[in-house]
Amino acid sequence: METKQREIMDQSRHLWIYGRNGDQRKKILSELESLYPIKLDQNTPIAIYMNSFILPSVTDKRENCDKTLVNIAARNHLDFAIAENIIRKIEKDNIVLSEEFLSHVNRLFLNKKHSRIESIDELLQVLKTSRQFFEQYYISELTGITEKGNIEDLKIAFLMIDGFIRYLKKAINNQSYFGIILDHQAPFPIETTIAINGFVSRRCNDDISIKVALYPDEWESYYDANGLPIEAIHDYGTVELDDSLKQYVIKKSNY
Repeated sequence: METKQREIMDQSRHLWIYGRNGDQRKKILSELESLYPIKLDQNTPIAIYMNSFILPSVTDKRENCDKTLVNIAARNHLDFAIAENIIRKIEKDNIVLSEEFLSHVNRLFLNKKHSRIESIDELLQVLKTSRQFFEQYYISELTGITEKGNIEDLKIAFLMIDGFIRYLKKAINNQSYFGIILDHQAPFPIETTIAINGFVSRRCNDDISIKVALYPDEWESYYDANGLPIEAIHDYGTVELDDSLKQYVIKKSNY
């Protein structure tokens, strides 16, 4: 499977990685983090494996929920989940970031009503708090049951993940890209699917490349939150870990 692993990471295109759910797929993809670690002063791609990033399933949805607010919450939740996982990996690997990086974060993203973020550990907690806020906001807007909370309580309310990654690349002096491996072994909530499609349609893969692992019939939509389609020839490529895509195509053609 080394060839497949190189195929995934040696291209910065967004990818759909087709493969059956299970331990084998998890093993292939989770190994990418050790094969493509965070390195200072190098121009090599960096893999971040994520198997916990989606919003919870909500079955009792109210009819009059604001779908625009729901999709905004889903997009922000994904942004913060990605940033949180990257910073957690940096902290785990004892990568030292310069004060300049935190200065950029405070200047660009900090709610000025709050005190500055002084450390990477504090930044990690801030990102986690914001992710949890938007998860709760998402649930509240869909159900109308729980309180949404006050967005002004957040030190960082909106992240703009593309800019966050660009400054992080400068901090570690790496001109390649972050490959975000999204490996959820079950169908995605449609709002998470749409949020991921929004990443793909932005064509931001010089800095961040979304690589989604899935079983072929699990992807419900190829449209972003604005209703615009993502086009495979421009926006993303595919990698097949097994014959699941071929079997799916055969099955569909027989109907």
